[in-house]
Amino acid sequence: MKYIAKFFLFSITGCLLTFLNGCQALGPKYQRVDSIPEGKGVIYIYKRGPRAPKGIGAMYTVWADDRPIVNLRQAGYFPFFLYPGKTRIWQKTSKGDVTLDVEAGKSYYIKAFVTMRWNNPDDFVIMDPAIAEKEIAKCRLIPIGK
Repeated sequence: MKYIAKFFLFSITGCLLTFLNGCQALGPKYQRVDSIPEGKGVIYIYKRGPRAPKGIGAMYTVWADDRPIVNLRQAGYFPFFLYPGKTRIWQKTSKGDVTLDVEAGKSYYIKAFVTMRWNNPDDFVIMDPAIAEKEIAKCRLIPIGK
């Protein structure tokens, strides 16, 4: 009986630590970028939270053309700057990529949303800024390198 209790305790502890590892700390709540560098546009990519029917805790790398940008996670957002022109925003396991025609000085919002396809965690959609500002307000900044 003593061994069963230890096994049960270690199992519960292991599950809890695995779960908490996926919930690493995010930064401050959403804030608009103070200034956009000259000759660039700003893109905010976000994934709403905290609850979703599936995809919770899923983290994956978002790419802009051939450059990795951020490891996107639930209830997180990340702003990044791009030079003007067409840019493809994508992630490796999704067919729901988007292409932006970035203009200098402008802001764009891309939302990652959970799909109902079992082999495709999220798709991306370009959002209307007025709607995105309300949704992203509940998100927290994803620290660089996390």
